[in-house]
Amino acid sequence: MWGYEEEDQVVGRYVLEFWISRDAASKVVDALDRDGFWKGELVAVRKDGSSFEVGVKASIARNARGDPLCMMASFEDITEQKKATEEQRQLEAQLHQSQKMETIGQLAGGIAHDFNNLLTVITGTSEMALMNISPGDRFYDEFIEVRKTAERATDLSNQLLAFSRRQIVKPRIININRVLMDLERLFRRLIGEDIELVFSPFDDLWLVKTDPGQFE
Repeated sequence: MWGYEEEDQVVGRYVLEFWISRDAASKVVDALDRDGFWKGELVAVRKDGSSFEVGVKASIARNARGDPLCMMASFEDITEQKKATEEQRQLEAQLHQSQKMETIGQLAGGIAHDFNNLLTVITGTSEMALMNISPGDRFYDEFIEVRKTAERATDLSNQLLAFSRRQIVKPRIININRVLMDLERLFRRLIGEDIELVFSPFDDLWLVKTDPGQFE
C-alpha cells in the first residue's frame, strides 16, 4: 500500500515517518502505551509522496509479566470507502434540499391561490366602481390605481405559483421600459433613504417576448 518494494527500505525506520501528520500518529503511540489498543483512521504517505486514508487497528503484545514486546497492527486502504461515504452524504444533502424546496413551493402555491382569491374581489370591486363613475369623478383615479395595484399584485402571486411549478409561464411582447417604470415607485418604497435610485431608460429599446411576472 505504501509503494515500497524491498523490506530493507522500511525496516529500522521510525514508524511515524509513514504518516502525513506525525502529531496524530504520535497520539496513537501514546494511546497504545496507555491502553494497549487503538482503532481509528490516519492519513498515510506513500513512497512517491502521495497520500491515502488508512483504517488502523493496533495493539501491544506483552509477555507473561505484562512487559511490552512489540506493536501489532493491521491496515486497510479506505480511500474509496471514504469517497463513497462523502458522495452518499452529498446525495443525501441534495435530496434534503430538494424536499425542502418542494415543501416551500407547495406553501408558496397555497398562499398564492388564497391571495389570488382576495385579489379577485379587489379587482372586481374596483371594476364595478369604475363602471358607475365617470373619468371626471374625484374617485376615478383612485380606483384606477387600485386596479393597477391589484394587477401588479396578481403578477407577484403568479410568480409564487411559477415558483411552486403550478403556473404556466405566459410570455408576451412587452416594453421593458414600461415594466420598469411601473416598478420604480415600488422600488422607491422598498429601499432606504440612504440609497439613491436612478432610472435611465434606453430610448430605442427593442420589444421583447417574456413573461412580465417572471421579468419583474
